[in-house]
Amino acid sequence: MLTGTRRHLKLMLIVGTACLLPATLCGAAGLANPPASAGTPSASSKVDLTDHALRLMQEGNQRFTEGKSVHPNTDVFRIGDTGEHGQHPFAAIVTCADSRLPVERLFDRGVGDLFVVRVAGNIGSANQAGSIEYACEHLGTQLVVVMGHTKCGAVKAAVAGADAGKNIGSLLQHIVPAVQTTRAKHPELTGEALVDAVVRENVWETIEDMLKSSSILREKIVAGDVRMVGAVYDVENGRVEWIGMHPAQAGLLRTRTEETTTVASAEKPAMPMPEIKPTEKPAPSKPTNAPAKPTAAKPVAPVSKPSGDHNDAPAHAATPH
Repeated sequence: MLTGTRRHLKLMLIVGTACLLPATLCGAAGLANPPASAGTPSASSKVDLTDHALRLMQEGNQRFTEGKSVHPNTDVFRIGDTGEHGQHPFAAIVTCADSRLPVERLFDRGVGDLFVVRVAGNIGSANQAGSIEYACEHLGTQLVVVMGHTKCGAVKAAVAGADAGKNIGSLLQHIVPAVQTTRAKHPELTGEALVDAVVRENVWETIEDMLKSSSILREKIVAGDVRMVGAVYDVENGRVEWIGMHPAQAGLLRTRTEETTTVASAEKPAMPMPEIKPTEKPAPSKPTNAPAKPTAAKPVAPVSKPSGDHNDAPAHAATPH
């Protein structure tokens, strides 16, 4: 009996000690829990947590595909904490609205961990860019992920050139450049192989669209406050392939910065013209002292030289036209 009690106490001591260890020393379960929302660095923080954020997502996806999800930050305490102290997601994701992408589940994350923006075809229009700006500028998010997925219906429709009506057609127009680029690079591809290649190219296109339209994201990336990477989710096995930063990111950031500077200089307002004093009148509207030219219809008598009293002049001659 005494031996059993000692073993029980020893086990409790081990468990208690493990709970006090830093997250980085606790393996996958520890890494599954980033700092609580109240302790997460704010947007003004200079601490670079992008590597840690990326590792959390990679390890979470691995647990998901192995059937070992731990479902962190999904209890009532987490709900109450984020409700009281606000949200501080460690990653923002632009991905497709496809129902086969349960984002928090496939990364094994919980409440307040991920800021997810979903739209068919994971396009990067103004609404998506604005949402990501909010996450990075106001919530302190440092990692942005643009994630496409295999067998994407929106990409298939864009490849086929389908007539999808006004609204869906407008959405597909954002994917058309990726289709054109892929066909130019790989004219030999057809069918599913072409769709898969366009899915990847569309990730780059979305990143490019967002960088072009958002000076906020460009500035934060240049400053090292935000990292933007691409990924592709496989709907058949649940794995996320990380494809890294846009291959032309440096050029995009440099070009857009130069263009912004040029436009700002071109739109700089000109120096204001000197203000005309109320007593001065523009030359065209200055009254003339010359007599009005007689007309055949109505001769006009010569007007005598003004004596300084305007009451002697005709009413129509005293008012500039």
